Amino acid sequence: MYTDGDTIWDRTHQPMSNGTDLTGCPILGSSAQASLIIAQPGHDSLYYVFTTDCGENSVAFGLRYNVVNMNLNGGLGDVMPAHKNILLYTPSTEGLTATYNCDETGVWIMSHEYNTNNFVCYFLDENGVDTVPIISSVGGDYCDFISYMRFSPNGKKFASYNYCGAFADLFDFDNATGMLQSYISLPNGGYGTCFSNDNSKLYFTYSGNVIYQYDLITNTMNTYTDPDADNSTYLALSNSVNGQIIISSFYQSVSTLLNPNSPVSSTNLAKFNISLDGMESQLGLPDFMQNYFNTSPVEDCDTTINTETIGLPLGFSISPNPAHESVNVVYNGLENATVRLINPIGQIAKKEPLQAKGITMDVSMLPRGIYFMVVSTLNNEYIQKIILL
Repeated sequence: MYTDGDTIWDRTHQPMSNGTDLTGCPILGSSAQASLIIAQPGHDSLYYVFTTDCGENSVAFGLRYNVVNMNLNGGLGDVMPAHKNILLYTPSTEGLTATYNCDETGVWIMSHEYNTNNFVCYFLDENGVDTVPIISSVGGDYCDFISYMRFSPNGKKFASYNYCGAFADLFDFDNATGMLQSYISLPNGGYGTCFSNDNSKLYFTYSGNVIYQYDLITNTMNTYTDPDADNSTYLALSNSVNGQIIISSFYQSVSTLLNPNSPVSSTNLAKFNISLDGMESQLGLPDFMQNYFNTSPVEDCDTTINTETIGLPLGFSISPNPAHESVNVVYNGLENATVRLINPIGQIAKKEPLQAKGITMDVSMLPRGIYFMVVSTLNNEYIQKIILL
């Protein structure tokens, strides 16, 4: 199947059953990252199709998802009516991307609220979408609808661009918790955003005739300006299975960055080298989870939890302890946080967003015993042992 965020087509190139009238910008189809198809972990036939609305509609439909069962309709697939255009939140920007968690049992889906500095990250696993997101409040407000974002193929880095002020952000990403860390702002960011397959370089396009390459090893910027290009030549970027990066070109064919691990230059760029058989490219390219293109060794996933109590900083308090019906988490910090209650074998028993002033977590239905309350902020995690009686 494939989609533009408005219609899902099956493998016979016909609209899939229940696969029309999606909310990925049905007016003009111009959302920068209108749709993303993700296979649900733990299932061989269920797929989630996430969509973002566009600026022309003031992103009113926000971030939504649809569930496709490929076993239905004779193997051509069907969008299940009860799981169509399900709202996660609104308004979102047009940016949308995803990556596996550290042990590949689930997928993090990243987006950004419109007109705030909140990155909003949802988790999809064999049980479906956790509708309580991980929120990282960092960087400038995304005051424009146009946004473009990507994870590195190994899931360790995250980059995002917003048209408001034309700035680009680069982060470390904790793919065990869904939190963004170590934020830096890069100069002269642009529309297309992509990491090299070996995770060593980050690319942005800017004004259609400039390609920026940021070296993640040396922390240096390399710029290539094409004197023969106009503002529509180099736009969206995407990894490919042969290690190259393909580049959309408005009303042209498609270009290729031949060796993304080397400095970008005219000798490293093949302009309009991919024929579209008489057709023309537009601004965008199909989106994929970039993990498919990773060429770096897969790192071990440490999902163990430090069971020693780490003292909570000033501004936090957890009470009562021991607890019975509920636990009060008081938080006087400025940044958003997330609270997870984890049992001794590492399973998440409860998870809730922690806004300013704190929350009261209902624990009355949980088995009695020892738990670990994990409070995750943008840059830190605090762990407190708690007993339920």
